[in-house]
Amino acid sequence: VLGESVFKHGSGIHAAATLRDPLAFMPSDPENLGLGKSEIIAGRYSGSKAIQYLLSKRSLEIDRITARRLLPLIRKKVEITGRNLNPEELEKVYHEFISSVEYNKRRTMQTV
Repeated sequence: VLGESVFKHGSGIHAAATLRDPLAFMPSDPENLGLGKSEIIAGRYSGSKAIQYLLSKRSLEIDRITARRLLPLIRKKVEITGRNLNPEELEKVYHEFISSVEYNKRRTMQTV
């Protein structure tokens, strides 16, 4: 076992499988090795399941469609920062997205 990121899961299919079965992509439980818990991260290759999971940990329940719509925004932010997003940054991206959706709904309703 090498590296601090060996138990971090970022790619869409990898994270989704790990959420279903924590040992799916790990040769052993990191807690048994004294390395804490595995971690799902928000990064360039994250998928909708990981985003749903990470936001649910911050008491924000979203559907898969919303998660999929967030992915391009998350990827853009990751590209700008050059690193994975921390939970606060992910939540900020979510709130900015929701605000823009609500703003556009109100604007569209006003023009009808």
